[in-house]
Amino acid sequence: MIGWAAATGSMGIEPILLFLIVFVWTPPHFWALALYRTEDYARAGIPMLPVVAGAEETRRQILLYTLVLVPVGPRHGFSAMRGSPMASSPLWRAPGWR
Repeated sequence: MIGWAAATGSMGIEPILLFLIVFVWTPPHFWALALYRTEDYARAGIPMLPVVAGAEETRRQILLYTLVLVPVGPRHGFSAMRGSPMASSPLWRAPGWR
């Protein structure tokens, strides 16, 4: 958001939307990775969610964050950034993603 304000000299909805996307995307992304390395985190004493709450709760949290991210992600396509390649990418990438 600081970079946006410095580059444009203004503050609009666009940097807020980008911040929300990153903010909501980051936890489930790292929790999904941590599910595959739970033993490593446990041995190292790092309190990642799969270590402290278990795999089932971690999967539930990932689902909840994903449900929040689905409506937030495409919103920037309706802002001034609608001409950017990012504007439609969540819509065409999601159905075919594996």
